[in-house]
Amino acid sequence: MKKNLFTLALALFATMTMNAMDYETARERAYYLTDKMAYELNLNDQQYNDAFEINLDYLLSLNSE
Repeated sequence: MKKNLFTLALALFATMTMNAMDYETARERAYYLTDKMAYELNLNDQQYNDAFEINLDYLLSLNSE
């Protein structure tokens, strides 16, 4: 179930349109995705912060394509 939810969330963000995303939108979406990951994977504070940074970097990189 955890893998399915994570895969679904990842697919949702991967299939987003490639319109320019401002920093605030990327940050909100990164928090949403990270919160879901933290709930499903029971992340500690350090893991949560690391996952958030990775998600934010990924979402911001979508702008450069």
